[in-house]
Amino acid sequence: MRALPLDFVSSGGWEHIREAEGKTGDHPGLPSCPAALTLPRIDQHTGTTPTRSRAVAHDGIVYAVATAKDKSGALYAQTKDALAQINATLAEAGSNKSRILRTTVYITDMSQKPEMDRAWDEWVDRANPPQRACIGVTLWDKDLVEILVTAVQE
Repeated sequence: MRALPLDFVSSGGWEHIREAEGKTGDHPGLPSCPAALTLPRIDQHTGTTPTRSRAVAHDGIVYAVATAKDKSGALYAQTKDALAQINATLAEAGSNKSRILRTTVYITDMSQKPEMDRAWDEWVDRANPPQRACIGVTLWDKDLVEILVTAVQE
């Protein structure tokens, strides 16, 4: 089996696959396509809610999210906790903080951003600092911070 090129899939090539008939071969204007296709693997790392993953890995890239487990602390403590969750999730998905490409940090109070920055600066791999953005938002319940990362697998 082989995977189809992304341009074939994104150009609507799926409609032209006649799996039900068990046929392969040429179709005018399309490359030869097999009856059985192999889709790229997507690994999902379940979270605390059955309808969401705390990480998804695909094609060597990990997409992860974390909030603090302990919601009782101030922003600094919650950021440290959330970053510890990111460490654990990345390790489980075959990556680590030195391989992070991009981070988006959502916080509930931008006037407290220096506290998030302090926790971040203590945690980040200074030899491999990722791109990072911080956005002020309203989060659920007692969450003060939510962190999204995109990292390369090892």
